[in-house]
Amino acid sequence: MDISTHLITWGLVSSHLRRQPGTGKKFPGRFDIDSLIHPDAAMDPFIFFAIYSCMSVCYALACMAALMGNSRWGRYAGGIGLALNLLIFILIVFSAHRLPIFGDFESVTTIILVLGFLHLLNFYCSKPTDRRFYDSHAKWIYVSILLLLTYLAFFPKTLNPDFYMYDDIKVIVFFHFRILAFGVFIYSALILCAALYHGFPDYIHMGRNFLLTGAAIFLISEFSGSLWCLDWYGDFWHWSKGFLKAACLFLAAILACHIPPNWNLSNRMRAVIGSMPAAGSLWLLFLH
Repeated sequence: MDISTHLITWGLVSSHLRRQPGTGKKFPGRFDIDSLIHPDAAMDPFIFFAIYSCMSVCYALACMAALMGNSRWGRYAGGIGLALNLLIFILIVFSAHRLPIFGDFESVTTIILVLGFLHLLNFYCSKPTDRRFYDSHAKWIYVSILLLLTYLAFFPKTLNPDFYMYDDIKVIVFFHFRILAFGVFIYSALILCAALYHGFPDYIHMGRNFLLTGAAIFLISEFSGSLWCLDWYGDFWHWSKGFLKAACLFLAAILACHIPPNWNLSNRMRAVIGSMPAAGSLWLLFLH
């Protein structure tokens, strides 16, 4: 899931080549790789591993309870898992002095936090008549979380090396809001799938609303990235594979939100189109 190692490498080089001496910029004229890593960004990996293990057990119990139809105990176990997930988020912030923005551990735990938080928030803020749908939706949420945790089991439970560019607020907003958008896109797709599979067609519009929310968050990320590009290349736009993938993902989200009524698409086709941004998010997350 390395979101462009080549991006970081070229960023390191180009920043030192493009910055002129005497401009008062924060980057030194001499390229010193040792000065680009913050020594205080490290934490004992066992702490993260222990919390990750407990969180995985809680979400596994929540998944089992949801699949067995015991939604009440599923919410209890999912709530404890969410609290442990939030603890990981807080420890990352206090350890690295920044928001989670990069790497397998930081990205996946943040996406799981978004999924768990949105599910419980929507359940407890919903009307009693809507809770039957959310009980069915819980199966999709906790199975997805368990799959993400299984993927994370094969990677170190450590923070990403803290490069100098992570001190820039534009970089932090770009990466962190992109991860948040991925989480919202995946949550939207799970609503669409649950509504279609369990026979709740009236809730498809809810998936569309979260799709719009994810697109707005993703747009904030891309706007911040354009400001970073201005500092990096001297222009708001610099065409590359990364820009093309981001543009395709945003267009897929907008297309799913603006399907003309006269197309007369079935609910199944609307759910498939609405799930495309989630598929693109997973592709960027794991393969980009």
